[in-house]
Amino acid sequence: MNENSQELFILGIPVDTPIGKCHFLKMKDYNDYAAYLNLIKMSKNEIVYRYSQLNKNGELNELIEEMKKLPLFDIVNQLPNFNEAYSEVFQKVFQNEDIFELIDRDNFISIRKLIIEMHCLKEEKISPNPEVQRRIEQSKRLKRQEQELLEVYDMISSIMAFTGVPYKEIAEMTMYQMYMTFYRIDRIKDYDTSILFATVSPEAGKNIKHWSEHVDLFKEESHALTDEQVKNLKRLFQG
Repeated sequence: MNENSQELFILGIPVDTPIGKCHFLKMKDYNDYAAYLNLIKMSKNEIVYRYSQLNKNGELNELIEEMKKLPLFDIVNQLPNFNEAYSEVFQKVFQNEDIFELIDRDNFISIRKLIIEMHCLKEEKISPNPEVQRRIEQSKRLKRQEQELLEVYDMISSIMAFTGVPYKEIAEMTMYQMYMTFYRIDRIKDYDTSILFATVSPEAGKNIKHWSEHVDLFKEESHALTDEQVKNLKRLFQG
């Protein structure tokens, strides 16, 4: 894998890896793979934490303690739902039904990292202190309630409205291309508005960011799709 591969993600070109070409999922694929991707982006710490949340009566104590000792690779191979998620996604992006046989301890981390980045995902940071983590999640829930969340279908319709690209062509975009296109449009509109204000107030024009400046998707929060967003995409692309 080339360190500069990320610079070419916008083109949607498959990425060369030691085990074959890794392809991007397209927007039309997300109905089938979003739930799997949400499992793949989970770190070992998050998996342990989520199982701890389910451990109401102590029936999962032994499993949780065992997972704490294991690397993520072993956890994925031992938990059926995670094994299925990795197998399905890896088979799809490598277009090879036997690809999982080529995954080992040495290449697992790098291949997983590539797939996460190609699909604009990000691991959630988990505090080792359960009480602190609960407070973090409470804070996130409050922020979501206070903010107007931007849905993926809003972004897709915005791309169609501003560029004229029909939905059937957006369905062929990768998630990376869709997000980059939307945020570039957002930068252009913000730039136009800033220029307009600068004609009235010179002070307002001092810190104008040019519309073509770099957009760093990996600096943003995870773009994993929620179950509701997946349903909305299904309605949008499949009717």
